[in-house]
Amino acid sequence: MMSSSLSSSISIQVSITTIEDTHVFILLLAVLGFRVFAACRTSQAAEKLQEETSSRVTTLVLDVTNEKSISAARDFVAARLPEGQGLWGVVNNAGIVGPIGPSEWVSRDGYQTCLAVNLLGLIDVTRTFLPLVRRARGRVVNISSFMGRIAVANSRYTVSKYGVEAFSDCLRREVYRQGVQVCIIEPGGFKTDLLRQDILFKSFKMSYDATPADIRQHYPESTVEAAGNMATRSSAMASRKLHLVVDAYVLALTSRFPPTRQLVGSDVRLFYRLLWNLPTPLTDWILVNLKEIASSVPSVCRLSHVTSCGELQAETSSRVTHVVLDVTDEKSLWGVVNNAAIIGPSAPSEWVSRDGYQTCLAVNLLGLIDVTRTFLPLVRRARGRVVNISSLAGRIAVGASPYCVSKYGVEAFSDCLRWCLNVGELKQ
Repeated sequence: MMSSSLSSSISIQVSITTIEDTHVFILLLAVLGFRVFAACRTSQAAEKLQEETSSRVTTLVLDVTNEKSISAARDFVAARLPEGQGLWGVVNNAGIVGPIGPSEWVSRDGYQTCLAVNLLGLIDVTRTFLPLVRRARGRVVNISSFMGRIAVANSRYTVSKYGVEAFSDCLRREVYRQGVQVCIIEPGGFKTDLLRQDILFKSFKMSYDATPADIRQHYPESTVEAAGNMATRSSAMASRKLHLVVDAYVLALTSRFPPTRQLVGSDVRLFYRLLWNLPTPLTDWILVNLKEIASSVPSVCRLSHVTSCGELQAETSSRVTHVVLDVTDEKSLWGVVNNAAIIGPSAPSEWVSRDGYQTCLAVNLLGLIDVTRTFLPLVRRARGRVVNISSLAGRIAVGASPYCVSKYGVEAFSDCLRWCLNVGELKQ
């Protein structure tokens, strides 16, 4: 326990990718006077952490994708709290990157795997522990990302982080009068396992190899090599100042008036912050041009023997290739309009079960993604359009968090898809 002013306990989920020394954050909180419940994914990790930390730290096993495991963790913590006291804070920082590659390459399972950990797990942990946090008039700290504010790549991860932003905003407004504070931490690029060059490249290569050949043909042969170059650059540019992330955690838990959002890292505070305040077309232009530094650009022409194609190839560099396309082909499709949607449960976030969120996500987000991916080859043939119906609730969380979470996801997927597709090939 920390002091008379902060006399409650705190629950922490451990993520090996959050800080360089995985125990620094936990040890620091213990030094500050907190009693820490540290959740690990395996019993071996829990035992190892218990051996390396002080008596102020109690470890437990938690699988955030399993509702029974989350309920058992809540009972474990509640049984060890002093009588009448609650939980000062819950920090949700469990996360995975998921499959890496253009939006078109990854199956529904790829999205569901990422959502299960990064979003639905976070929602379930928050809902389950919220009564204990409310008793202490404490706080919920959700770890998002700069990719929860701007879709720059990897739509599986981005969709899940947009969902974290939506859920956190809905929850914060719902518990505004209840003495509970909800904080979001948005780190930029830091030197962690999430940005390890070998992991990024391996994931991209696996996605590429699993993608059908008829889809891969629309991406340059140098795509995999370009992905390796981008992974190298991302890793090299990542900040080593991991203490900034730790400081953000501590500030969210100890400040009398914690920031609602913390942008962590100079890349977020400068470059990405600028991008998400620019008009969307300008942001797209900047991101697409940055992408093309490491990839070739296909140019679509109607027939391979048309003079314009030859002239184009002669007048441009080897970075430009052309493919054959007949837009008069009756088998092509000019556009796909995704407007199937349900509202889902309209109730405070705390009341809605995992099934309520999954039902809404299945129709509004995963269904939209599947339809888009399935029909995209036909739309590409016509150089057509994908029209995704989002909502005001995809830009600002005004209530009904399952619906908001799904519509934030639609915004994220649409931005990622537009970013991934080559300029001039499709309109969205």
